[in-house]
Amino acid sequence: MKRMAFVLALVAAVAIPAAVRAQDQKASPRQAPAFAARLEEVLKTADEACTEMANNHLPLRDEQGRPLNPRALEGFRPSVDEVRRLHQQLAASPADFTLTTSLFLKTDELADALFDFSQTAYDNDREDLGRRLVEISAALERNQQQIKTYLLELATELQQRVRKLEEENQDLQRRLAEALAKPKEKSPPQ
Repeated sequence: MKRMAFVLALVAAVAIPAAVRAQDQKASPRQAPAFAARLEEVLKTADEACTEMANNHLPLRDEQGRPLNPRALEGFRPSVDEVRRLHQQLAASPADFTLTTSLFLKTDELADALFDFSQTAYDNDREDLGRRLVEISAALERNQQQIKTYLLELATELQQRVRKLEEENQDLQRRLAEALAKPKEKSPPQ
């Protein structure tokens, strides 16, 4: 009986990790998500707009008429860089739920910041810059919708894998309990 329990425990210890690895390989997309190429283009355009705002020292003023804090512009570039970094990491690991969620949230923050800068540009009679920033913000929001769809698909796949692993675990536990509950069969004398 102890041998049977040991054998079942050994089989479970080997079978579960193998099943998880096999499922990970099946569930992982082989290529980066569809939004990846378009997002890189939008980030390049956002970076160019940021460079233009910083290099031209545009005399932008906030809603109260005070000069726009240069730190606000300086804080914008790290946001673009952060979204780019997350995007590149996701390209290397497209099934990473945490990276996808982080990219979704950071893209939202960046789109909001761009929209705020566009309103500041409009308030300062910089309509070309404002229009460009609104277009970049809108493009980011379209990408964000695609990221959201991908994130929900990824969450669904993960949930299905968790359910399947839970079912397999319950089945193995049931088998182990049955094996332990069987009466000892005496082995024939030698």
